[in-house]
Amino acid sequence: MGRPRLLPGALRLLLCLLPGTLAAGSHLSLLYHITAVTDPHGGTPSFFVSGWLGPQQYLSYSNRRSEAEPYGAWIWESQVSWYWEKETVDLKNKQQLFLEALEVLGEGSYTLQGLLGCELGPDNASVPTAKFALNGEDFMSFDPKQGSWAGEWPEALRISTRWQQQAEAVSKERTFLLTSCPQRLLGHLERGRGNLEWKGEEFHDVEDAETYKKMLARDERRFRVADQDGDSMATREELTAFLHPEEFPHMRDIVVAETLEDLDKNRDGFVQVEEYIADLYSAEPGEEEPAWVQTERQQFRDFRDLNHDGKLDGSEVGHWVLPPAQDQPLVEANHLLHESDTDKDGRLSKAEILGNWNMFVGSQATNYGEDLTRHHDEL
Repeated sequence: MGRPRLLPGALRLLLCLLPGTLAAGSHLSLLYHITAVTDPHGGTPSFFVSGWLGPQQYLSYSNRRSEAEPYGAWIWESQVSWYWEKETVDLKNKQQLFLEALEVLGEGSYTLQGLLGCELGPDNASVPTAKFALNGEDFMSFDPKQGSWAGEWPEALRISTRWQQQAEAVSKERTFLLTSCPQRLLGHLERGRGNLEWKGEEFHDVEDAETYKKMLARDERRFRVADQDGDSMATREELTAFLHPEEFPHMRDIVVAETLEDLDKNRDGFVQVEEYIADLYSAEPGEEEPAWVQTERQQFRDFRDLNHDGKLDGSEVGHWVLPPAQDQPLVEANHLLHESDTDKDGRLSKAEILGNWNMFVGSQATNYGEDLTRHHDEL
């Protein structure tokens, strides 16, 4: 990547004035994690970015919202008015480059990722970072000193050739890595130092701090979706959407995303049948699987897995947890009939109901068993 570039005098002075900013052995970085995909799962963006100050995420961006937004405690950072507009413009430019690169690659399923930014070392030098990965493997880098992308893969040559033809793109990347990035990092350290210190102490007094940190990040993400006016404060309706997202159409994607995260234990982006069952039932050693679990497996195959590929993608999870508007009493009645009509005559006898009584007393269609205590001419 070339030798570290010393910061201009004013920036170096600012570093010295920030108490404890660069203690011996410390390393502060501003990095953008960029991802572009050719075939995003249902409800997910094709281009998204997270910005990180050291170990803390401070920015999020996706092609669905097309706005760079502060993340976590950095929502309250006292920034200059134009800062987030500038971040948005820069990330839109990167979005165009990355999506162009996917077009150059042609047919196929691709995930293109970039790690772009800078690190400030103990000697107050800024070290740029610009690395790229294709389908999870490093394949290309950018040298800001030379102003060129390089890699040994044929795909690297095709992408770099397209990008190299855009003189303005090369100039913007060099300016960002060598000047804008260190300036932004120093600006955050000056304005948001309290955030860095507070976040570092977060959940220090609990045993499972990492779990709480993940829960906080998840709630912050949901809050940003619920906060439709973007003022970082919840109205009554926004708070209700945050607490009961399944009741609000604009919260659908976050409900699907959270469900996928909860069930997708192997992190392949899908819910396998065993992951689906594991959420409902945990067998003891040597225990035979109950009949109702077998029924749930059949439900997965027949009704959950709409394209019958053996797993649930985002759209299928959405259809399951937030199904299209239906006549719910009719749906429940049909379900009871399907499961209990053993002779398949389209009618339920008293014996058939009593033979599957546990399903009936747990159904909303029978008012959870209350209606079964009343006289019915049909029986």
